[in-house]
Amino acid sequence: MSEKETWAVSLAVNATAQGVLATVTFVNNSSASAALYKWNACFDNRIHNDVFEIMHASGSVSYTGRMVKRGEPKADDFLIVDPGKSVAFTVDLNAAYGFPAGRHQYKIRYSALNPYLGRPGFDADRKSVV
Repeated sequence: MSEKETWAVSLAVNATAQGVLATVTFVNNSSASAALYKWNACFDNRIHNDVFEIMHASGSVSYTGRMVKRGEPKADDFLIVDPGKSVAFTVDLNAAYGFPAGRHQYKIRYSALNPYLGRPGFDADRKSVV
């Protein structure tokens, strides 16, 4: 893995009758393969951690999903993404966040840490959408 892994992260949100669907796309902008921590990347199209900040006029939307303590990340906790390649995961935010009843405007932000594979330290992946 490269010492400087560079991720471009984008977030698209679509409210439908079926739910509030969020697609997070990660693009490896480095010249080497890079490791993406599955549990914070919504791997398998599921929310594994509180990685979205959801705000409305009255405050924040609470995370209601599972809280799992994991040990130090291991190699199989990462997805290896080749240079210039992207991966995307789509999740239903209703599955892990307690949206209040009624119609509201929301500001949604994906915010998670991506630990380095095999090295101490962290690299922050952050993207906001209004």
